[in-house]
Amino acid sequence: MRNNSNHVLVIDFGAQYAQLIARRVRQANVYSEIVPSSMPVNEILARNPRAIILSGGPSSVYIEGAPRIDAELFAHDITRYSDLWNLLWISSDGTSVGWGSR
Repeated sequence: MRNNSNHVLVIDFGAQYAQLIARRVRQANVYSEIVPSSMPVNEILARNPRAIILSGGPSSVYIEGAPRIDAELFAHDITRYSDLWNLLWISSDGTSVGWGSR
């Protein structure tokens, strides 16, 4: 299914830069909205975002009980961007992170 929406969801895992990321997206004339990492996948999908940005920090990766996102989100055809900390979370969760080829 082709996504015709023109907005981005910034999923906040406690990042100090979530507001800055959302503002920069808006400066590119794209609507962005910050949502909590606790938002269920079905609610994320219901908003029909063009892309999601995972925004977190070191404490959101390494502390016990750190926030997690349902792996079901990765099964859907949504463009995803992540900062370094969330890449660490994805890899620490046992999910393979593919880098592709140059």
